[in-house]
Amino acid sequence: MCVFPKFSINGMYLDYVCEFKYLGHVINNKLLDDDDVKREIRCLFVRTNILLRRFGKCSVSVKLTVFTACVSMISVCGANTRLLLSSVL
Repeated sequence: MCVFPKFSINGMYLDYVCEFKYLGHVINNKLLDDDDVKREIRCLFVRTNILLRRFGKCSVSVKLTVFTACVSMISVCGANTRLLLSSVL
């Protein structure tokens, strides 16, 4: 539990929390993103298992096409994240 002095706005006290979800990402008071990374890894495993079930019996060429599409999407998201972080820092 986080311990902070009471803070009020217009006579109403605000509750303090140790973590909350903002725009789909977990933000905590320790300035670490470990919980968010673990959540993303769990989601990645779920999506991978779904792909395995749907395309497990397909030919190798279909599997390569699906894999290429998924990897290109992930690498584009990663590139955007690096670009955003470099512009902020």
